Amino acid sequence: MKRMKVKNRRTMKKLLFKVASVWLLLLIFNSCKINGSFQSLYGYQEGTMKKCPDLILKLNSSLCSHQNTTDNVYSINGLELKDCLKTIPKALIYIWKPHCPSEACISPVYLQRKCDAQNIPLFVVAEYYDCELMQLNNILDKPIFGIDQDYYNTNLTSKYLMKFWNDLSNFENGISRKMFVLFENGVPTQSKSHVEEILTIAD
Repeated sequence: MKRMKVKNRRTMKKLLFKVASVWLLLLIFNSCKINGSFQSLYGYQEGTMKKCPDLILKLNSSLCSHQNTTDNVYSINGLELKDCLKTIPKALIYIWKPHCPSEACISPVYLQRKCDAQNIPLFVVAEYYDCELMQLNNILDKPIFGIDQDYYNTNLTSKYLMKFWNDLSNFENGISRKMFVLFENGVPTQSKSHVEEILTIAD
């Protein structure tokens, strides 16, 4: 009889542990949601276009010719950015994650001031779309660019980001794909995870 009670207690403990684990997973699941999408996992281009129908536009001319005059976000692919970078002696690409809490994920406005001080054109490319935060950076020299998920036929961030990088450069010179990448005449020359490192290199 005692053995049965001990066995039942163990079974109950296992059951309670499983229930608690499921609840914990559900809490994590819900906390990662952003307007119906997963932060950093999905691009949420379609949802952002529905919520802010006037925000995202397609390019109607050369990417290099676009200045930040309308507060719009332009949906681009890597080849369009590559053609632009070929005409610029030196430029910085910032893969911006709007909801990233890390200290490395700095404000595009702050980065614009740093780039202005060194006379380096800045191209902010959002890793995923966010209606509210994308409208808070309207004092940049150039508009914010988003990756065109229709062009790459996927809304999975990891997939379209890799395709975007592959279109932008083959990175055969050993430069890795990081948050900040310095290009010279369309060729990546340095990449870092912290802006202070790459802007020091750019001096």
